[in-house]
Amino acid sequence: MDKVKTLCVMATSSEPKVIEDQVEAIRWSCQTPVEIVVVDDCSRTDWKQDGCHILQSNTRRHTPAAVGYKVNEGIAWAIDQGMPFEMVMVLDDDALPIGKGLDVWALNILEDDPEIGLLGVMDDMLARKAYSKPSNVEKMMDAMKKWHNVSEWVSPKDNIFYAVNFQPRSIVELFNQQGVLHPSREVWPCPCETYQSWMTEFFGYKQKFWGMYPDDLVPPLYSMHHGSVHPEDPRKISLDFKIHHSIRNVKNVGEWEIRKHYRNIRRFGCLL
Repeated sequence: MDKVKTLCVMATSSEPKVIEDQVEAIRWSCQTPVEIVVVDDCSRTDWKQDGCHILQSNTRRHTPAAVGYKVNEGIAWAIDQGMPFEMVMVLDDDALPIGKGLDVWALNILEDDPEIGLLGVMDDMLARKAYSKPSNVEKMMDAMKKWHNVSEWVSPKDNIFYAVNFQPRSIVELFNQQGVLHPSREVWPCPCETYQSWMTEFFGYKQKFWGMYPDDLVPPLYSMHHGSVHPEDPRKISLDFKIHHSIRNVKNVGEWEIRKHYRNIRRFGCLL
């Protein structure tokens, strides 16, 4: 297999035209050799493309704790196939690459500091407050101690926001060796943002936070949930942002209007 720098893994339950547009945008944006693994959660994707692998998810669970596991199905499969990637780029299917070089930016950060196991935007204050309620924390910590057969558990103060994140090969191989990616761990004891952050620090790595939504988003990562604050229209934000999440939740703008705008730029270098 040719040298691969970046493995992009995306779990989706969207229709094929969304997946096709995402794959085109990922290829256009990456400046290093990339392999793409799409974990299809609806068994509706029947198209094939070189360098893009479509896997049918082994689970049909649709819970916050299962989203990250679906991504891990794709990562575990890539490791089993012997793909020589250096970094995993995890994207939600509504996180649209809108600029070039996101892969190079992340690779440089991970190569400069081997202690980083997780790179992305910090989860918002509301989510952290909800996760930090004593009853929630006690439940999650009890579950983590059982899962990992330890008597004590120390949870990190801050969590990553999972929609766009980057993981070096060293940590995903460690996760795989330790059984974290195994099908028996299909339903995590806490939401995937929390679990990924906790496990990163449990194994001795650190998280690298690049801004925090909704009020401190720093280029090149624009990534935020919908809720009380809607994402800005990507066509109106700084050109320094290279990815936008979520294009589905921009106020008064449809997803396909945004997708067509950037598809024209990718294909023709201008708007038609």
